[in-house]
Amino acid sequence: MPEWYVCSLNRAGILAEEYTSRFPAPTVNLTMTDTADPPAFQDEWFISVASVQDQVLAVALGAVSTRSQVNGYLDLPSEEGGEWFPGVCYGLEVMLTRT
Repeated sequence: MPEWYVCSLNRAGILAEEYTSRFPAPTVNLTMTDTADPPAFQDEWFISVASVQDQVLAVALGAVSTRSQVNGYLDLPSEEGGEWFPGVCYGLEVMLTRT
């Protein structure tokens, strides 16, 4: 079940079809670290669900350009039957710091 996490966004981009044999292409790829102490995850890979991938990419690029943290509605990465699966991002919000 997804939960909200406050994250630092380490990377954001698109994976091309030849790299996404297990996922529909193109796939929005995010690498994030949870800011909690202790963190639930560090430098983990997440992919966006197709229904919001354009919006997730736009928010991610905005967060990267302003060095802002994000709220991510996420399922964490998992391992099943010895096979690793990336986490899933269902939503992303930029967290602006007011001065």
